[in-house]
Amino acid sequence: MNSPKILVVDDNPPDLAFVAAALSDAKYSLVTELDSRTALRRFVDEGPWHLLISDLKMPGMDGLTLLTRIKACDPLAEAIIITGHADTSSAIEALRLGAFSYLVKPVHPQELQHCVGRALDRRRLTTEQHRLIKELEARDARRGREIATIASMGNALNSLRRPTELDDEVLPKIATALGADGLAFFLFEEARNELLLTAQYGLPQPVVDQVKRRQIPAAGRSRGCSLRSGEPVLIEKDASLDPRLCAQALQASGVNSLLSVPFRSQGEIIGCIEAYTLSRDSRGFTSEDREFLEAVSHLVGNAIQARKQEQQTRDAEKLAAVGELAAGVAHELGNVFAIVGGAVQYLLANTDTASPSRQYLEAIHRNVAAGDRIIKGLLSFARPSSPRLEPTDIHEILEQARLSLEGEMAKARVTVSRHYWPEPLQVFADAQQMQQVFLNILLNAVQAMPRGGTVTLRAFPEPPLLPWAGVRVEVADTGTGIPAEYLHRVFEPFFTTKEGGTGLGLAVSRQIVAAHGGELGVESQKGRGTRFTIRLPMSPSASPSRADASRGAGGAATCNSAAPPDHRRVA
Repeated sequence: MNSPKILVVDDNPPDLAFVAAALSDAKYSLVTELDSRTALRRFVDEGPWHLLISDLKMPGMDGLTLLTRIKACDPLAEAIIITGHADTSSAIEALRLGAFSYLVKPVHPQELQHCVGRALDRRRLTTEQHRLIKELEARDARRGREIATIASMGNALNSLRRPTELDDEVLPKIATALGADGLAFFLFEEARNELLLTAQYGLPQPVVDQVKRRQIPAAGRSRGCSLRSGEPVLIEKDASLDPRLCAQALQASGVNSLLSVPFRSQGEIIGCIEAYTLSRDSRGFTSEDREFLEAVSHLVGNAIQARKQEQQTRDAEKLAAVGELAAGVAHELGNVFAIVGGAVQYLLANTDTASPSRQYLEAIHRNVAAGDRIIKGLLSFARPSSPRLEPTDIHEILEQARLSLEGEMAKARVTVSRHYWPEPLQVFADAQQMQQVFLNILLNAVQAMPRGGTVTLRAFPEPPLLPWAGVRVEVADTGTGIPAEYLHRVFEPFFTTKEGGTGLGLAVSRQIVAAHGGELGVESQKGRGTRFTIRLPMSPSASPSRADASRGAGGAATCNSAAPPDHRRVA
């Protein structure tokens, strides 16, 4: 693939050199010009270009005039206007003429890099959209409704923040164009080896319930879904009788025709879109429908990748900010907390329990400890240490975390129900780091149950979908739950709904689990509690047999929180 061509125009050589230096590390083909009229000639003669970066005030031809001429030559070309003489009217005019962004000097290099990346993403998506439209226009006239659908999907895909939004914006348009009764959008979770229903439209409720409950293992649908082969699957009629359709729920619903098409991100298959007709009176899908859905899946894959890149950029910026903050204050505040904490401990040791001052000293001690945890959380997130992986029994780590919070749980009237595998579960882990993960999650559970409740701990080998995978730990509470609109953000750095919270506990926990080669996930319903799931690789020497593994969670031992630690393995 050729590098994106960028034309940079500025009559001030130092400003021109700044832009070139800021973009020098990226794989761009940069051409710089001091004269705007020469730049216009080069744009016409040496195109196509992907992006114009132009100063606003230039002799001979200003940036807005240059933008107008370039848009007349290539309407798809993106442009960024930079000026040291900003005013509202020029900014509005630049955006009206089609500029992607309007930046004011001095521009920070990271701001410029981020803006250029997003502009090139839009150029790529817009170019792909126009190319697909032209290909479809050259085909049969009856595909007109599909052309209209592709065109109308552009804005929805460009503004896509997360895959679940496809449910509201895109899937109904696709279903109408295909004449489908139902559509399902799946994403492949590689760590789980599962194909998860992320959005759906028009499916019967029994099918939706079945899909959500089973979370469709990819291995179980390898014959009826396009995910494994990487090629579309088309069943034109009598799909319920076709041996390739493995999902019993779909067979029982009387699916007549099925079309499954994978979509990719950076060349890797990350999911699929499935379309269904549920009546024998409905026309079956055709090869032309398959081509249309392939075009749609291509756009969807590109849009998802663009959103992922934007999120990675935002996370990197947050991480850099935390690193600067932590480096500047951690040492000084650590010393302060150590001195105050030591003094308070001395005073507590020499203060009678009946003294009126004791409650104030205890309050100071608690808040000093809370401040110390915040500093450590900042440092853990900004400068994570590599885990020292050793074969460790996951039960022991869980028990240490539970015992550390035993007093907190008693005060909050929280009981613990443990369901552990009857044999040791050896994982490769850093015991101290994983204990931090379980402490964060358990503390969240306690805080989610202000009136008391139950925390349920489960640990068991996961039933194998492929050769033996690992260990699954679940921490479930009966608390207030997480609202649906916040669920996708719980692992974001600094996102919190708790008063006085830092928003780092779960972000650090996911970071630690990922460094262990594992996965941390969450499920929740408002008012019905929350369940966190931690998956970790198992020590090869400790992997149970397939016969043992087939028992899954059902073979785990059960005990209450009052039982001694050794009792948890009594089957």
